Amino acid sequence: MALRDSFIAGRDDDGKRVDRVVRRLLGDVPLSAVFKALRTGSIRVNGRKPLPADRVREGDAFAISELSFEAALSPTEDEDAGHRPPGAAPDLSGLLILETEDLLFINKPRGVLSHGPGGLDESVRTYLSYKANSSLSFSPAPLHRLDRNTTGLLVASKTLRGARAFSAALQARTVEKRYIAVLRGRLDRKDHWVDSLERLSRQRRTLRSSLSSHRKAVTLVDPVAANGAFTLADIRILTGLTHQIRAQAALRGRPLAGDVKYGGGAEPSGYILHAYRLDFPEDFEADAPRTITAPVPEDIAFRLRERFGPKILLYAPPGVIPP
Repeated sequence: MALRDSFIAGRDDDGKRVDRVVRRLLGDVPLSAVFKALRTGSIRVNGRKPLPADRVREGDAFAISELSFEAALSPTEDEDAGHRPPGAAPDLSGLLILETEDLLFINKPRGVLSHGPGGLDESVRTYLSYKANSSLSFSPAPLHRLDRNTTGLLVASKTLRGARAFSAALQARTVEKRYIAVLRGRLDRKDHWVDSLERLSRQRRTLRSSLSSHRKAVTLVDPVAANGAFTLADIRILTGLTHQIRAQAALRGRPLAGDVKYGGGAEPSGYILHAYRLDFPEDFEADAPRTITAPVPEDIAFRLRERFGPKILLYAPPGVIPP
């Protein structure tokens, strides 16, 4: 779109969130670019950098720096497509929720690998390279994986003790992992999904298997909101197979909305699957909280409010969707 230098908020804008006003003002701009522009100060209100949740008042002056805004749209970081330039591991300091003596708790953004070139393993090593290291032989890294376009809680080790404790708790299934997901179709009651799954590495897909030798996937699903065509589900996984939630949802005719690989159709910003909570056992043998929660990114919060209405804040798990 052709950008003007400034806009004045009108009567109908009064009381609305800044991100909603900007979203409508720049309707053909990707949502992720809007939030990036707000974060970087490319958009200012009354001369200052606003927060997305700030409330607009009639007469507020919105100023857009065309040069800065075009930089926010630069294809060098295609956030909607989920790609980053080679070697561009994200800065971990802006993603950390909590740092303990043994572990890092990261709110992983969409489009970033847990491991590999440009992944969070590189971010962890860079972040900790400036801190005193208790071991020359131990290499800190993420201790589990989230898919590239899954967001939310990812735990990385700082110490060997933290790595051993977390890996042991995962193996013993004493760490409780919870997600929220938007499913295509209506789910009216709680469900208990149990399937034998087979991973097809070449196709990068997970399918149901009739062989008893394949691992069982166990998932508990609780629908918390619906609008007829879509369901917001609170999901607890008791096992940790690759693409477990995505595959099991598709097997029941309720794929994640926007998950093209598993039949969920296309969505402008992809599917929503967010790891929002981890619960640790009392006897966990490293420094960690009993419970930790990660809020969804701003663009996902916007999409959830748009799809399910403002009352979604009442039904969603506490602390997941910012007000």
